[in-house]
Amino acid sequence: MKNRNISIDLIRILAILGVIGNHLMYPVASRGDFFGGFGWWISFLIYTLSLIAVPMFIMISGYLLIDRTDSIKKNFERTIKRLVIPLTFWFTFYLIWKTTFRSVLFSASEIMNFIVSGNMFIYYFLVILIGLYLLLPIIQLIAKYGSKKLHLSILYGSFILTWFIGLTHYFSNLTGSITSLTTWWLPFFSYFWWGFIVKKEMLKKQSKFFQLFFSWILVIFFFGYAGFLLKAGNTTLAFKNGIFYWHDYLNPAIGLSSVGLFTWIISNKTLKKVTLKPIFNKTIITLASLSYGAYLIHMFVMDYIDIKHGFAIEFIGNNLISFIIIRPLITILASFSISFFISKIPYLRKIIGID
Repeated sequence: MKNRNISIDLIRILAILGVIGNHLMYPVASRGDFFGGFGWWISFLIYTLSLIAVPMFIMISGYLLIDRTDSIKKNFERTIKRLVIPLTFWFTFYLIWKTTFRSVLFSASEIMNFIVSGNMFIYYFLVILIGLYLLLPIIQLIAKYGSKKLHLSILYGSFILTWFIGLTHYFSNLTGSITSLTTWWLPFFSYFWWGFIVKKEMLKKQSKFFQLFFSWILVIFFFGYAGFLLKAGNTTLAFKNGIFYWHDYLNPAIGLSSVGLFTWIISNKTLKKVTLKPIFNKTIITLASLSYGAYLIHMFVMDYIDIKHGFAIEFIGNNLISFIIIRPLITILASFSISFFISKIPYLRKIIGID
């Protein structure tokens, strides 16, 4: 407990809340028929801030895992327990849920396409991590025996590749589809490697990275707003599958803002000096341990309250206050509560990645 890095737990909680917030606010940010008013601006701000959540969560994994010396067997077992079992269960449950609760039928070919493409709804994130985890033994060898120059070269090269793939994905077919079961990890490797670089303190003035986060999040907000206006005017420039380029995880602005906040929290000397009472430490650690389960569960909570209790955006209309306050509170509290109860049940807890 004494050696535990509370900063990582805080980032994990923030990242999961960001992912949930992203899904909560997407109905507003993705449509052009909502605009103006206090509720809209708050929704759009939350959505903008939430865009850095997935990159930060991948950085956490790199920070914690790359410099470890686990055996190939132990790494494989961790991949199965932490990722494959939860992915298999919740993806299957999602298909059943859609069939019974939403009356959506999936053909065998559609299900197979989901699996082969790795595009398993919100669980594509687990597909990314599975790829990175399986490559971890090779990555760990490079981290252990490679020089600092090699480490930094990999860092810069991987980010260039990330941004190149993102750019061509939106504006040309040069790189083709990145949604493949075996290649999902590739454009996200840069974030994974960044976690390792930060842990080894290879960058100068890491504690001053907040400026990087703040400046680039403003850029995302500005261009995101411009994209909203374009979509409101039925202009689809820089949009693909309903997502705006400046809201994509492979966009440089999102990359720079996410590494900025992650690095600042990890390296901030003031935060390291803060001494919390044991009860607060325990609360943070508990929430962090339940956050993964909350991520796996939250879409079902959202879907249920949207349909059964009229919180869907189609029912709310232009009154966004309840949409941005009550709906998120119910979703977050219910998701963490369900995660807590599952964590207390032997064997069943495996579906939220707890051994």
